[in-house]
Amino acid sequence: MEPGHEFAVTVVDAGALAAHPEALLPRVAWTHLGDDLAVNVIALNPGERIAPHVNAEVDVLLVVVSGEGIITTRGQDVPVQAGHLVVIGKGVERGIRAGAVRLVYATCHRRRDPLRPGIVPTRGDNRRQCQERI
Repeated sequence: MEPGHEFAVTVVDAGALAAHPEALLPRVAWTHLGDDLAVNVIALNPGERIAPHVNAEVDVLLVVVSGEGIITTRGQDVPVQAGHLVVIGKGVERGIRAGAVRLVYATCHRRRDPLRPGIVPTRGDNRRQCQERI
């Protein structure tokens, strides 16, 4: 096997990740960084959001695994829910927020240096603002 190609196939039960109890599920529930591909499964509690940010390097495929939320881009709110596939073009500013229930989604893009926009906690959430790779 060539260096960096230690795996042939990885199967992740995204439904099981989404069903995991909120208190135990980290913001980045699962990640894969291959030679060419970056995949992350992200979980946002109700009302939490990823602050608006721009990824100028790559297009991103976002797959909503469970829940519902809003992607804000170019001043417009785009509602998303479980089963939706969203393609976000490089250079497009976007923010993401969970709706009334936890939002779990996967992002997939060509590997590049990490982008770490801040997660904005819900009101009354005393945790420090954490960072997330998407």
